Amino acid sequence: MTKPVAAPEIFQIPLDQIDPAIVSPDAKPGTPEFEEAVIMHYVLRYAEKGWQAMVTVDDGFVRVLAIPQQGMDPKDYVQGLLRSGFLEDALPILQALDGMVEDADIAYNLGICLSELGQTAESVEPLERSTRIAPDY
Repeated sequence: MTKPVAAPEIFQIPLDQIDPAIVSPDAKPGTPEFEEAVIMHYVLRYAEKGWQAMVTVDDGFVRVLAIPQQGMDPKDYVQGLLRSGFLEDALPILQALDGMVEDADIAYNLGICLSELGQTAESVEPLERSTRIAPDY
C-alpha cells in the first residue's frame, strides 16, 4: 500500500500579524535582522518535519511554501483546487504564489479566480501581467 501524497502548505501572513515571540525584541520590521528571523523560524519549523520551505518577506507579508519530501508540486495542487471548484481555498494560495514567483500560469489563474469570485476590478492586473510574462499566453 502506497503512502498518500501530502499536499504542500502555502500561505501568507501580514507582517503585523507575525507572533513577536519568533523575533528578538531588537529586530524591527523592515530590517534584515527581522526578515532573517522570520525566514529562519518557518524554515526550521518545517525542517523539523522533514519538509523543505521557501519563505519570502516583502510587501508587508511573509509568504511560505512548504513541501513534504513526498509532496506534490504546489502549482499542480492549486490547479486541482481550481478544477474542483474550490475557488475560495485556491485564492490565498494563488496570492501567496503570485507574490513569490513570476509565472504566467499563476498570474492568469489568480486573475480568473478573482473574476469568478466577483472581484473583476482586482482580476485585471494579474491577467495583464500574465501576458507581459508570456506574450503568447
